[in-house]
Amino acid sequence: MRMAVLSDKNQSISRMYGMLDEEEGISLKGLFIIDKNQLIRHITINEICLARSVDETLRILEMCKFVDEFGNTCPAGPRERLNITSNGPNYFNI
Repeated sequence: MRMAVLSDKNQSISRMYGMLDEEEGISLKGLFIIDKNQLIRHITINEICLARSVDETLRILEMCKFVDEFGNTCPAGPRERLNITSNGPNYFNI
């Protein structure tokens, strides 16, 4: 999987996305899933002290991919249950 990683030393990006705690001078933990058409598909904001789940992020990416391919809605179960047919193709290889 290819993803962009960036730095925000002057906090301009944090401020632009509403992630900057101006009083503390720190950025909150934010995850923005933005598709190739620059549509924001998902936003998660966490307080600095809260951990984030890589598995949950992968599940959301897989759901976005599923909806792009098959339309409308996606099953909301655990990652291993999203591919309902065990003999069919695996649609969730990222």
